[in-house]
Amino acid sequence: MNGKDHVLENQQVEEAMAELENAATDLRIAEAVEEAAEEKFEEAIEKLEEAQAHAHPVGHYEHEDHETETMVIINASPHEVTGKELTYKEVVDFAYNNAPPTGPNVVITVTYSRGENGKSGTMLPGDSVKIKSRMVFDVSATDRS
Repeated sequence: MNGKDHVLENQQVEEAMAELENAATDLRIAEAVEEAAEEKFEEAIEKLEEAQAHAHPVGHYEHEDHETETMVIINASPHEVTGKELTYKEVVDFAYNNAPPTGPNVVITVTYSRGENGKSGTMLPGDSVKIKSRMVFDVSATDRS
């Protein structure tokens, strides 16, 4: 290897190291932003619970017929639901006010987080998931035409 090749190789290593440092900084910033967003989310949930507290305790409460209701978040909107599980269809119906988009190329994706024991995942048609208070569902439709 001649001197010119060695200088070029060192320059490439230095550039790669600088890119690695930049990526590490970007990752730290993204983690801080995510943490701040989670804190804001928790604060918003607490404010919602305080606002609803005068009517009934939020999270779990019982009706006269003894059905327990649980507050879940579907597409950033709170929903009081009965039962211990939600099906894929129920989540989609909540997200689209019982009128989900349809068509031969429409695909509806349901993801959830903050489930029991911190569980998160994806739901498919026919699936159901055990719910807990403050569980978050994100529903989106795409047209794959």
